[in-house]
Amino acid sequence: MLGAALDLADDDRVTLTGRLSLATHPWLGDHAVAGVVLVPGSAFVELAVQAGDRTGCPHLAELTLERPLVLPGQGAVHLQVSAAAPDADGRRRLTVHARPEGTDDAWTRHATGVLAPRTAPEPAAVTDWPPAGAVPVDVTGTYDHLAAQGYAYGPLFRCLRGAWRLGEEVWAELALPDPAAADGFALHPALLDSTLHAIDLLDGQDPTVLTLPFSWEGVTVYATGATAVRLRLTPHGTDHMTLGLYDGTGAPVAEVASLRIREVTAGRLHAAAPEPGDLFRVRWTELPVAAGDFGSAPLTLTVDPDPGAEPPAAARESAVRALAALRRHLAGEPGDAPLVVLTRSAVAVHADDTPDPAQAVIWGLVRSAAVEHPGRFVLADTDGDPASAAVLAAAVATGAPELALRAGTVYAPELTRVTDPDPEPGETAGASASAPAGPARESALDPEGTVLVTGGTGSLGRLLARHLVTRHGVRRLLLAGRGGRLPEPGLLDDLAALGATVTVAACDVTDRDALAGLLASVPDAHPLTAVVHAAGVLDDGLVTDLTPERLQEVMRPKADAAWHLHELTRDLGLAAFVLFSSAAGTLGAAGQANYAAANAFLDALAARRRSEGLPALSLGWGLWDTGEGMAAGLGETELRRLARDGILPLPADRALALFDRALTTGGTPTAGDTPTTEGVQAAAGVLAADRALLLPVRVQVTEDAPALVRGLAPTAVRRTARPAAVPVAATVEALPDRLARLGAADALNLLVETVRGHVADVLGHGSAGAVDPQRPLGDLGVDSLAALELRNRLGADTGLRLSTTLTFDYPTSDALARHLLAELGVDGAAAPVDIEAEVVRLEELSGSALDSPALDEEQRARVAARLRTLTARWDGTGEWRDNGTGQGAGTGLETATADELFGILDDELGSFS
Repeated sequence: MLGAALDLADDDRVTLTGRLSLATHPWLGDHAVAGVVLVPGSAFVELAVQAGDRTGCPHLAELTLERPLVLPGQGAVHLQVSAAAPDADGRRRLTVHARPEGTDDAWTRHATGVLAPRTAPEPAAVTDWPPAGAVPVDVTGTYDHLAAQGYAYGPLFRCLRGAWRLGEEVWAELALPDPAAADGFALHPALLDSTLHAIDLLDGQDPTVLTLPFSWEGVTVYATGATAVRLRLTPHGTDHMTLGLYDGTGAPVAEVASLRIREVTAGRLHAAAPEPGDLFRVRWTELPVAAGDFGSAPLTLTVDPDPGAEPPAAARESAVRALAALRRHLAGEPGDAPLVVLTRSAVAVHADDTPDPAQAVIWGLVRSAAVEHPGRFVLADTDGDPASAAVLAAAVATGAPELALRAGTVYAPELTRVTDPDPEPGETAGASASAPAGPARESALDPEGTVLVTGGTGSLGRLLARHLVTRHGVRRLLLAGRGGRLPEPGLLDDLAALGATVTVAACDVTDRDALAGLLASVPDAHPLTAVVHAAGVLDDGLVTDLTPERLQEVMRPKADAAWHLHELTRDLGLAAFVLFSSAAGTLGAAGQANYAAANAFLDALAARRRSEGLPALSLGWGLWDTGEGMAAGLGETELRRLARDGILPLPADRALALFDRALTTGGTPTAGDTPTTEGVQAAAGVLAADRALLLPVRVQVTEDAPALVRGLAPTAVRRTARPAAVPVAATVEALPDRLARLGAADALNLLVETVRGHVADVLGHGSAGAVDPQRPLGDLGVDSLAALELRNRLGADTGLRLSTTLTFDYPTSDALARHLLAELGVDGAAAPVDIEAEVVRLEELSGSALDSPALDEEQRARVAARLRTLTARWDGTGEWRDNGTGQGAGTGLETATADELFGILDDELGSFS
């Protein structure tokens, strides 16, 4: 549980650190109370004992648990266990702090205590077992009883094996289901925690009350490595007891002079759980650039739409042009220099900037292309100032993937958490995101006004409709959907019981006239006061596979509809204009370039409305964990891929809480922000304040996450220094250097294992052993996105620029490894030829060639004859020759070599491969 220790030189303080997660410590998942996975109190004892052993204070004089430590379902928490310098008696103050991984949040103190030298002698052994006069107790139903109370103990924490009563005391036997689990622990927390399960056998315990240990005194561990213990539990009232633990011989293992338990509520435990997801916004910070000659100007691409077109049409036109240019660039050989995509006023850097949505869509498109093809693109937005043009080369030389140039100054984006304003007197900060159901605090939505929700018949729209009624007190809802009907009759009937009138209307919101008619139907008695645009469609595909039609079909429901809503409602005095955007528009998303472009339009529109003094809020959602809707088709592989990209599913209730928070507090800048930021000044509850893009997403910082997400890591990211004589490409990873020191056969084996390991990771397998190196990758489940990720991983390992058709050209792990070996220049002459892998490659090649219009009947016949000859040679039946009857005749060629066999194939198949 603890991985490192730091001894401070000045004051003799010792700090031990650790990292806990359900991935690295899955046994902790077996300790759940009231539906929440808790780090058990016994684990804090173990942490304290480890610190005591490190500092020469093995006796835990006292330990008080101040607040529960809840483990998140995804991600990890970091620990700090600190033992202060010793006092005059050699005692040390102890603290245990934790905080979520990947954040710079304040550390939370979970426990305090005192460590002391051990002075008391070891207690006497207890050899009379079970003790004379003890009465056996049936424990077969103990864990069912505990589960009914709210204690959900998994296998490792079910250690109670037998029990006896002797007066008020309980004596028991406990054993770890997996003895190997005890390795490395002073006393495994699951075994110590299980001793507390015997409390359920004491007289006078209230079965309706949840209790947890909160105070330990006089804890000493006498023997380590215990896999089974005998327990003597002596009560002192209902909430205070003494524990004695002994091994199978009766020798003491540990003792607890005093343990106190106290009642805990399910609400308190859930409140202690870290809330998933948060609000983020994009902030542009000045980026220093070096002066000097940067050689030739960077390769740039500029896309200018028709200046006279309406913004939605102009946006679709620029997106189509940009897509064509990106595909042309990717079809060429990868070069060392990235393509710089140059836009004009696509992003809002300063508070008074008015971004052009037709340029903004290019950013969404290229951001996704950059995720699919790392290092191939740089985004640069300019203001047209000559000083900005002059600094472009220096800006690109910084290596930043996204840049904005304003009056010769270079800016780069970063994500920053949105903080709540100071609470009003009598309120609690953040109440809007965690308060129980009921009218929202200071909601600016008029209960008697009508709220329009586009996409209102979809899963998110229905959730939002219910939330607007129950949380914001809205009484008039207009839900617009293309079909004009809910998936189930009466789905929202309960809202009528709350006094709400819900109207479901059929409307294609991309049709301006139809949308105008819908808005005209809103009664004057209940005028339109708020709009939530949640409509959208998906048609995922890699940039290299997208067509203009697929691009535009995804853009219209988002961009065209949003623009129509903007124009048709701008004079209505709305209190809220909320756009359901996507994090894909800001972070990029592999396979979603069209969706990212559409949502980038929404983000720019919000900033444009802001500059015009109109209410606007664009929420760049991550994935909602609803089990239906546009994301319902995602399987485990897709979810794992999103998790590697830093995006985790956001529970629906938490997403709605963030929606509330965005409405009321989301625009407040963090302390220290300068006026030159994208962001807004807003008071809580004032929806008409300037607001632009907020990201209500649940992210984790991983090495595969987008650059903006990686920027949330609390530590600085620096380059790796390299010797001048070594080419940069050769030192991206240590793999090429390792290969260079190996013989050909060993190098090939290392590459095969490397490829298999990456395939296993991409597909979510536990190890490379699950990947057959001779089996086609497609058969293993490698789809187009997985193939792209595999290529990028191998490129990062080897430093090579690899083809977009890599896995098609080399369809097995073995074939991939051989190709990489050749590309890296490692001598492969001595490497054995894997004939089976080559035949698999031949099968793939011939399968694709069969459909080729360039293959005429004469060629088909020649190839068929060659293949029959090859088969005859291989099985030793002789050489097949066409004798005019189609039956063939031949002579024995059993001694044909592998090179001769493949030479036959190369002679014929080379004409159409």
